Amino acid sequence: MLRESIRRDVENGRGARLCTALELGATWAEAAVALDISSEDARALLRQWADGQHHLYVRDQERGIERPIGFTPDQHAAVIALTERSDNEGRTAQWASLCAPGASAAAGVS
Repeated sequence: MLRESIRRDVENGRGARLCTALELGATWAEAAVALDISSEDARALLRQWADGQHHLYVRDQERGIERPIGFTPDQHAAVIALTERSDNEGRTAQWASLCAPGASAAAGVS
């Protein structure tokens, strides 16, 4: 049980760091090399992480929590859209601040 918890923490951390690297200008090709995985596996990692962030938000909303954590539907869609970029396409203005849950106002995501 502890081993599984540690594995999830490491995987979650990789997703957040991958998103931040893309946000800071890394391409999919660069990020994949840094993670020692294929660019498609890197995209899958980001999708899994973003889905988990969105699940946290939905769960908190269902529980009636006033300030839910995680990604709103719009934030989730914006991060998932990053997976559509080509392997060598770097950061664009609309990527700014997408990767931090709760950053929708800073990113212009509504």
